[in-house]
Amino acid sequence: MTPSTMMLTTGRSHLAVTAAERLAFARDGFVVLDRPIVPLADLARAADLLDGLFVRLDELPAGHVHDLGRPEAGGPGRAIPEVVDPIGLAPALEHTGVVQRCRQVAAGLLGGSARLSFSHAIYKPPHTATATGWHQDLAFNPEYCETGRIPPAVHVWLPLQDATERNGCMLFVPGSHAGPLVEHHRRGHDPRADALVTDEVDPATAVAAPVHAGGLTVHHPATLHASGPNVTDLVRRAWILHFEPGGLVGLRRRWQSRRRRRRLAAG
Repeated sequence: MTPSTMMLTTGRSHLAVTAAERLAFARDGFVVLDRPIVPLADLARAADLLDGLFVRLDELPAGHVHDLGRPEAGGPGRAIPEVVDPIGLAPALEHTGVVQRCRQVAAGLLGGSARLSFSHAIYKPPHTATATGWHQDLAFNPEYCETGRIPPAVHVWLPLQDATERNGCMLFVPGSHAGPLVEHHRRGHDPRADALVTDEVDPATAVAAPVHAGGLTVHHPATLHASGPNVTDLVRRAWILHFEPGGLVGLRRRWQSRRRRRRLAAG
């Protein structure tokens, strides 16, 4: 399987998910939609709002800020800063049009309606050799660890600029969602670290998923994924939105619940 077989570039501007894309997602555990899903004006507005959060990381409430790139938690000079529940901190994000468009894509893959259950944003600074480690999102979900039930969900990774192999686009292991949750540990085997990572992956089996601004990738909660270093002059910015089947009832409560679960998962 080659990157060219994974990249589903159609040039279409509408949001309908094709049968081929649904099949690719079911087979590979991810799909790349490299077409204008989100208008650039909406993307720019979301970027402005998220930038406003990242420039004042030290002022944000406790529990909203993680560092995915250092073994130790917190501290100055964060390697890969993450903001959890950015909509809770900047509610205007929900009205940029991004959530609605990503929801429509998620609904197409889930086979019905979709609701946003959680979101977080990750900024990868320029000229950093630090990569986001290999992991499965299920490792952060204590409910799965307790029950073994994989929740029906799709995770949308939306870059706020072109995502390339040079600035740290997503990397996926095709078909890995069909396997079990592999063993994870704190980054650097440091119990203070925010990030969970796994060594049980062969990077040679990975596929890079570059995507232009306005496009996105979607992956299954059990899919092994990572992203490389950012060797460019600009910050690589991404907003990640998790969707589950259902309507909009209880959205705020679900964000709060997921944030509590994330804190528990981070120890």
